[in-house]
Amino acid sequence: MRTSYLEMELGTLPIATAVWNDFSFDGNDVTPETLSPTYWQQGAGGICRFQTRVCGWRRNEVIISQNNWLFTQHISQDFDRNDYGYNVEIHVEAIYSLQSCRERQGCIQRFNLLHYMTNSQQLPSTSGNGYMNTQNYENFAVPEGPTSSETYTNTYNFTLPPSSTGFYIAVQDIGSCIALSRLRIYRENCKSFQTGLVLYPDAPAPVSGSANIDISCVENAVVSGSSRVTCGSDGTWGSQNPVCQCRLGYENRQTECIACGAGQYRSSEDTTCQRCPANCETDEVAADESNEAPSAPCTQPPSAPGSLSLSPQQSSITVRWSAPADLGGRRDLYYQVEISDPDNLGSFTGTVFLSGSTTSRTISGLRPHTQYCVRVTAHNGVSDQDPDGEHLRTVEECTTTSEARPGAVSGVQGTYPYVVWNPPEEPNGVITGYRLVFSRSGTSTTRTVTTTNDQTFYIIQSSNIPWTSGDFRVTVAAGNSVGFGTQSSTFTLTIGVLHAHHLRHPTAQVKTHRNSLREERDTNNDNNTLAFTLQAVQDIGSCIALSRLRVYRNNCKSRQVGLVLYPDAPAPVTGSANIDISCVENAVVSGSSRVTCGSDGTWGSQSPVCQCRLGYEERQTECIACGAGQYRSREDTTCQSCPANCETDEVAADECECLVDYDRNNVNRMTATGAQPFLTLPATELPSEKCTQPPSAPRSLSLRPQQSSITVRWSAPADLGGRRDLYYQVEISDPDNLGSYTGTVFLSGSTTSRTISGLRPHTQYCVRVTAHNGVSDQDPDGEHLRTDDDCSRTSEARPGVVSGVQGKYPYVVWNPPEEPNGVITGYRLVFSRSGTSTTRTVTTTNDQTFYIIQSSDVPWTSGEFRVTVAAGNSVGFGTQSSTLTLTIGDSTCPPPPPPNCPETTCPPTTECPSICTATSETPLSPTATSVTGQLVPTPVTEDRENGCTCSEESSGSAVIAVSAVSFL
Repeated sequence: MRTSYLEMELGTLPIATAVWNDFSFDGNDVTPETLSPTYWQQGAGGICRFQTRVCGWRRNEVIISQNNWLFTQHISQDFDRNDYGYNVEIHVEAIYSLQSCRERQGCIQRFNLLHYMTNSQQLPSTSGNGYMNTQNYENFAVPEGPTSSETYTNTYNFTLPPSSTGFYIAVQDIGSCIALSRLRIYRENCKSFQTGLVLYPDAPAPVSGSANIDISCVENAVVSGSSRVTCGSDGTWGSQNPVCQCRLGYENRQTECIACGAGQYRSSEDTTCQRCPANCETDEVAADESNEAPSAPCTQPPSAPGSLSLSPQQSSITVRWSAPADLGGRRDLYYQVEISDPDNLGSFTGTVFLSGSTTSRTISGLRPHTQYCVRVTAHNGVSDQDPDGEHLRTVEECTTTSEARPGAVSGVQGTYPYVVWNPPEEPNGVITGYRLVFSRSGTSTTRTVTTTNDQTFYIIQSSNIPWTSGDFRVTVAAGNSVGFGTQSSTFTLTIGVLHAHHLRHPTAQVKTHRNSLREERDTNNDNNTLAFTLQAVQDIGSCIALSRLRVYRNNCKSRQVGLVLYPDAPAPVTGSANIDISCVENAVVSGSSRVTCGSDGTWGSQSPVCQCRLGYEERQTECIACGAGQYRSREDTTCQSCPANCETDEVAADECECLVDYDRNNVNRMTATGAQPFLTLPATELPSEKCTQPPSAPRSLSLRPQQSSITVRWSAPADLGGRRDLYYQVEISDPDNLGSYTGTVFLSGSTTSRTISGLRPHTQYCVRVTAHNGVSDQDPDGEHLRTDDDCSRTSEARPGVVSGVQGKYPYVVWNPPEEPNGVITGYRLVFSRSGTSTTRTVTTTNDQTFYIIQSSDVPWTSGEFRVTVAAGNSVGFGTQSSTLTLTIGDSTCPPPPPPNCPETTCPPTTECPSICTATSETPLSPTATSVTGQLVPTPVTEDRENGCTCSEESSGSAVIAVSAVSFL
């Protein structure tokens, strides 16, 4: 066999000087020296790369077998296969010639052409007598040779799954008389190119059908609409036409986005950079975006909210305020409400943002009788440009929540006639006294004693109880200005059980400590008891010497059994009490955590169990982390070494990342233990189980827009990655920057729809939905393969209110609504007169903001009447404006008609030329203000090139600009 040429067309240059690897072996115990000193010989002159002089034939009736191998170098793809996630077909074209066996009796006329898929650049291993292990090869089944020497070209194909990024091609010579002159390896490819601002990538063609590929944009441009195009199996791009738009502040120059120059800007309504007006200041750099039209007035942050007041309750504070006096010329007002940390009044927490229409908030879950400070800050769209002035937009007030009843008293103990207790941990104010209730089991008789101070002890008098012997029960409750709290747990006293005591000074009282009992370890006591020191003794005139008063309790001692930690717990009066055990570090309870502590101070017979967390091994009384290259799953008791085909970090491993041959689902990674992802895994994956991977993208994404919301629906991914912990991430674009996404929400895998509310009418939004599971975070570069997006525009709403309605009979002018919510199709004027029920309505069919009243429009020929105006769009007419009063037959000079008014309908204006003449060359109508019922013209200038109307000071008189009123 002879070989001459290897050519690869896989996105790289053809490799004609590739490094070949060879391996030769002769069977039937025939050594190489017997036949030929060299079986793969380097060719000369570039004609043949390698050649063999061996042809198999019969020698002394024995077939001389050959097993000579020739390998290509490792052929690696020039792209990350996992970025695409679909199969690619590789084509291998072989050109060879075979010697006719008629010329040489018994010769072999076939050879084997094989491939081996691997991500490693190490040659496949050998086994047994030097034969190449072919179990992982796939035979291309080259047919038997012809009957005469000819040159043949055959192409063989095989599929490369996403899990493989490279492969070897091998030629096996079994003694054939064949010359392999050319081996060409290639695949179909959708080539990269640029059209306008859109960049198509270099993408491999799928085996069949088409695959979705994401395009990108040039620098400083963003995708508008869907970014998906299709790459067909024949290597051609689909018919989709994705669109990229330059970011605000940048201008489209055919194939690139160029930043606007100094003194220029580009807003969302412009296609090219515009020069800033002469009365504007700009930085000496290329101007970034502006969210407002050039003709909009200057704006600034708002002033502080007004009239801040706090209404405290026991566990809440209601905050009220009024809107700022100065809104800064904007309508996007919102508030930031914060409340102080009660443990650190200089620190604020619990921040919440509220819309500008909200002027109150109730903050709940607070402590009673605790001081809190609340501050409210006003913001708008330009507040972030003045961070140093935030204190000017903030008001702050402090208050104390009202008192509540005290919490429960604890630690009630004593020996008749003494009772002591601990004050409540939550007094919720000043303790004014305690209430003691005495009762006896089996009777309905109770007695109540109320103290009038904060002492935490009481000496029972014979008049307090009706019993002279036996047991009775005591409960204690604390009181404050609100009332008494809950009675404590019951303590039992026995009448007649007294310890010797003597106080030599009548009415003397000793009090050492405000706490009721001080707990101390009794080192001389071997009976699991605790000693206490009595805090108060009262002498009532007895002649007794009190040498020692010892109060103690039985106790269940702390101990450790294996991984289980028993706490130090007081024994109950009778029976037993349930106590929770804990575990050593890195261990968790398996089963119930409850054990019983008996009244005699002994632990019950329960045997709680603690188990080491996954990735840790039990070492008698502690859990030790598994070492590097080890793991422990739920089914193991000790750390196990990761399989040879696994990669682990050089740290104590909680899991093994395994590379396995698992072609059915085209995945090559799995988790050996149960590391917890975003959602809880239903089961642990072991090395012997099915491999998992991130899911594919959600399908069938659809958007259903309404006026102020969009309902998003999708279906589950076609490939869940072999896992059951699917969840979704839903994001919506910022309408002022379609390349930026916000409003992220995470939903469970059972949810396939979401309604996003609070949107603007007639505004374009883009929504993207990304599928995740427990291993998605291990493949951040492939997130775009799990994402689907779509764009839609919310439907129109009725227009906002018309403003600035002014005029002088027969003219009416107004300002268009600030919120047109679509295209203005006309205006509706309603005429009425006070004291009558007669009205007339006139509807225009264009967006002109003026109207000349005809005599047929109104039924009156003199006197005053009222006019209101409403704007209309495709949805309907909005709310009527405020009322303007006109007088029919006013003899004073009317204002000049609009410049585009037809001469046939406009009366002459020559009566008062000194008043009715516009001040600019273009016959503009003046901005006007009402003075004693008349309209006084005001000089204005207009820069029509920049679209900005700017009022200027006149040298002759002061200018008063009431509102922007212009005739179009």
